[in-house]
Amino acid sequence: GFPLIYLSLLLGLFGAERMRVAPVRLLLFCAMVSVLGVIMVLRGENISLPSLALFILLHLPYVAHVATNEDVTAAVQRTFLNVALFIALCGLTQYVLQFHIAKTYIFPIENFLPADWLATGFNMQAPIAYGSSVYRPNGIFMPEPSFFSQLLAIAVVIELMGPKRLWRIALFVIAIFASHSGTGLILLAVSLPVLILVNGR
Repeated sequence: GFPLIYLSLLLGLFGAERMRVAPVRLLLFCAMVSVLGVIMVLRGENISLPSLALFILLHLPYVAHVATNEDVTAAVQRTFLNVALFIALCGLTQYVLQFHIAKTYIFPIENFLPADWLATGFNMQAPIAYGSSVYRPNGIFMPEPSFFSQLLAIAVVIELMGPKRLWRIALFVIAIFASHSGTGLILLAVSLPVLILVNGR
């Protein structure tokens, strides 16, 4: 995916001229890389340079933003929130149905698709605790419950910044708790105070 991401970034910056480098984002990105470099030096341990390079490559595109109008931004947010709602409903359905039907059917992608089609290295079918028969939902389409939880936390923040539909926020939060994953809760713990300060309430 990296060649496509960076090709799109270059086309946007130099071809279409619709992308701009955000100075504040660039400054924060440089600060993050500097902190990681200092940690590497001070710890004095061997740290995987390919992993660090991958991390930097993955986050560098975020220093750019697309110059667009509010209608396009609203359409993108609306689409994202609708997809997140669908995945949240899938996850809640998974959680409830696991008490009534076999686990194989609760995780159809993991159990019915050919193994070659699946990304490996993810905790796709995770019990809530070792030896438990209760499983954490992944929303069917997410690689593991932590991704599911993170997606829903982002949806909560975007919903609070935009439409503020309380029933959707409540549904996202319930699905986060059903995931038994701290990723979404940590993301909310960091994001919500910032949102409160920015909005002045």
